[in-house]
Amino acid sequence: MSDPTRRSGAIILVTGFGAFPGAPFNPSAAIVSRLGGHAARRLARLGVLIEPRILPVVFEGAEDRLSALLDEIRPDAVLHIGLAGRRRDLGVESRARNVLSMLHPDAGKRFARQRCVEAGGPAARPVRLPARRMAVALSRRGAAARPSIDAGTYACNQTLFCTLARDVRLAGFIHVPRPRGRRRLDRAKKAARPTLAAMARGIEDVLVLIAIELRRAR
Repeated sequence: MSDPTRRSGAIILVTGFGAFPGAPFNPSAAIVSRLGGHAARRLARLGVLIEPRILPVVFEGAEDRLSALLDEIRPDAVLHIGLAGRRRDLGVESRARNVLSMLHPDAGKRFARQRCVEAGGPAARPVRLPARRMAVALSRRGAAARPSIDAGTYACNQTLFCTLARDVRLAGFIHVPRPRGRRRLDRAKKAARPTLAAMARGIEDVLVLIAIELRRAR
């Protein structure tokens, strides 16, 4: 774990999510776990340290857990990665909305207690990362991606909305589909979905893009 008080370069916090109802395997966690080794060395050459973390899919206390994590790491940039199981392409989110679904339970089988993320907060918060350029970087690696209007109404959106309330220079979110080979699909759907390896490679390139953005902002 890094010591932010002694760092000489930038830090990117990269988070995935754990399992939740309907998704006993969450590919976002698997992708984050692959960011050591080559990806970490590649970013280190740009003066950037990756801090990978896995977040629980739990509504209650989510803001406090996130705040504690941000206070601990003090990242220059944050990239959240989550699962959107019904999608075939990766979605690079453009904003988080102040909306929280009360229809779908979290990993603890509990429902959200209110329909908004932050009472009295703004209707939406825009991301602070170049969504279109990120989508291009992902697609070049064989993980078809496109900008998405918003991060939905589940825990992913809740996390992004809370992150964007903080003073973090760059922050954004990428939704990934279920990877090819993780469930029974017909041939057409299999061909449309990217592999876990392709998504991990694409995320690595996105982190390089973020590192370059951080260097330009200095």
